Amino acid sequence: MVAGSSIQPRLISSFLGDCRFLPSNPTTSLRRLFHSNPGRGHVSMQMSRTFSGLTNLLFNRRNTEESIDGKRKRLKPGKVSPSRPVPSHIPRPPYVKSRKMPGIASGPEIHDEKGIECMRASGKLAAQVLQYAGTLVKPGIATDEIDEAVHQMIIDNGAYPSPLGYGGFPKSVCTSVNECICHGIPDSRVLEDGDIINIDVTVYLNGYHGDTSATYFVGEVDEEAKNLVKVWFPGNNGRERMVLNQTFTIEPMLTIGSINPVMWDDNWTVVTEDGSLSAQFEHTILITNDGAEILTQC
Repeated sequence: MVAGSSIQPRLISSFLGDCRFLPSNPTTSLRRLFHSNPGRGHVSMQMSRTFSGLTNLLFNRRNTEESIDGKRKRLKPGKVSPSRPVPSHIPRPPYVKSRKMPGIASGPEIHDEKGIECMRASGKLAAQVLQYAGTLVKPGIATDEIDEAVHQMIIDNGAYPSPLGYGGFPKSVCTSVNECICHGIPDSRVLEDGDIINIDVTVYLNGYHGDTSATYFVGEVDEEAKNLVKVWFPGNNGRERMVLNQTFTIEPMLTIGSINPVMWDDNWTVVTEDGSLSAQFEHTILITNDGAEILTQC
């Protein structure tokens, strides 16, 4: 238990891919992270704020009661339904049976021809599931209903919903609404006109994960939300060399206001400190001889 609030790095595993949260001016070289070494380990690094029990209670109570510029209320947890079953014949990722989080990746994933074809298949399915999930977004639908539909489509295609059982995550998809930066747990909350929602789909098919996400408008949204979703950064300060047949995800998470994240008590849901809107998009990428191939694109 921490006596006060502090910002500290916390290493956790990503649902898929070499996904890293980095400060805008990293002081540590990333060269050691980009050497050729086949493997399936995945890691992400995020900055999170830790609180004492009392501080956390007061902060979260304030956040759920305040409105943002008089337009919308801050998010608060809804009721989470039981995890949905997966047929026994569908192969599970190793972490489901072992209940252990994957370790830190020793290097980028480099695939042989068979691996690349499997990555293409899982990426294609993830893209199709996300496309379908996007059609469900409308005022009045609960995020748990989106989870139910996504779960069913994934298992109908003989795949496993990667988030389910990953580090205790209870659902089959991530639904991050408004100020939720990432890893929102689907629950009873109903989407409202003017919301934005990121849907993050990851599927496990034939031993490989396909991972993609997109942010959608719910009904009519204001110009601030529209501008946030339309923003694309031209790049970053990294100048590291990619490796042929390497796969990874690109997942920018943008906020209108504060970049300080706060994690809820569920140890998954990450929201902006000031309640400002956040949006993200994600694709799984394969490095090829002549550039890159987007594996999660319909």
